[in-house]
Amino acid sequence: MLVFVYGTLKSTYSNNRRLAEAKLVGDDIVDGFKAYNVGFPVAMPNEGTSVSGEVWDIGNPEEDLNASRILQSLDALESYFPDNEDASMYHRRAVTTRGGHQVHMYVGNPIDWKDYFDAGRAQ
Repeated sequence: MLVFVYGTLKSTYSNNRRLAEAKLVGDDIVDGFKAYNVGFPVAMPNEGTSVSGEVWDIGNPEEDLNASRILQSLDALESYFPDNEDASMYHRRAVTTRGGHQVHMYVGNPIDWKDYFDAGRAQ
């Protein structure tokens, strides 16, 4: 499984330790999203904009216990609950990068962030 990271999970940031056993594929861009600064980055759908980040190969979580642990760690960091997306801060979505990679990307849950963005608190 490939994941696209654009914030504190990138290689020079503190949460990258969660990807210590994953393989960096390289830099890439996802179109149709914008990363807002809310004290940390939150990507939201936004036509005409793009998000720069890194693609990481975590392995196959369905067949590899280590890959499963990495995915669980990422989901926990992003407050993503696969069985209850309404309660999740982020959603994990399949997207395609400019480089043609099929990746999973954590995108802000519009229910969670609507009031924040409507109040103009995001930059």
